[in-house]
Amino acid sequence: GSRSTSMAAGGKALVDLAHLRQQKSCSLVTYEQTLVCINKIKNLPLFEQVVTSRQLEKQALDRLVHLEQICAPEDGSRAFPKVVRALRTIISSQIFLQWRGTQAGKALASLLDRLLARSNEVFEQYGAGSLDSDMQAS
Repeated sequence: GSRSTSMAAGGKALVDLAHLRQQKSCSLVTYEQTLVCINKIKNLPLFEQVVTSRQLEKQALDRLVHLEQICAPEDGSRAFPKVVRALRTIISSQIFLQWRGTQAGKALASLLDRLLARSNEVFEQYGAGSLDSDMQAS
């Protein structure tokens, strides 16, 4: 997609994609694939920027850096939805927190916002669209 679309349009596209995905049955993601997915996210330049910003709450930072500890091998196919939910929760609560803070906080919030969008794109590659309905429910 072109980069020129506004955030709002991007959000709508994600929602449409989620609905498309829901119609197809979501194949289960294995624990191993979940780890690969986490690695992809950790290798995003945005992830690096967020983690090195030194502005995140320590607890949120620890959870981000040790994302793979959110799930265990025995979670099997439950590992992926666990990680998706945890990551989205961590990032969105930090966006909310930082946004109300300083100018630097607002800058970090917009970085986090982009990280969330990029993470969602990675999750989408693994069929996370169908998890979005879950998110609204909780």
